[in-house]
Amino acid sequence: MRHVHAFILALFALSLPLLGPVAAQAEPTEIVVRVLGNDSKFIGTSMGGMRVTLRDAQTGEILATGLTQGATGDTRRIMHEDGGRRSQLSDDSAAKFVATIDLDEPRLIEVEAYGPLAQAQAATRVTASRWVCLVEASRPATAGCSICRA
Repeated sequence: MRHVHAFILALFALSLPLLGPVAAQAEPTEIVVRVLGNDSKFIGTSMGGMRVTLRDAQTGEILATGLTQGATGDTRRIMHEDGGRRSQLSDDSAAKFVATIDLDEPRLIEVEAYGPLAQAQAATRVTASRWVCLVEASRPATAGCSICRA
């Protein structure tokens, strides 16, 4: 199973730390979406969560939907000054939505997040799209996808 982690700010980023072989059959792919507010923390259970929808950006097919659940995260980790843009902002307790979708080819996936659901006056919608690619297990993760150059 491949794992895809996502943070939504204005965009989300995908990484594939565990890679499986390219095959003609569908490959279960776990996608983790975390929603980080602007200049704040992860939006989870205490704020009613964010409604997350994953859809195929080319066909409009809804692949998964659900709510972010969990804590707001570690303040020191989130509000770092010297961690750089690739710094890990979440820990295991940070709010997230987890879905597993079957991929048999690269797909352009759109993530939409709406909320916080417990604060209707502050609710907003953000969307971002990224290709989720199949990568051969024999190639290093840094080599990326030959189709989408991810």
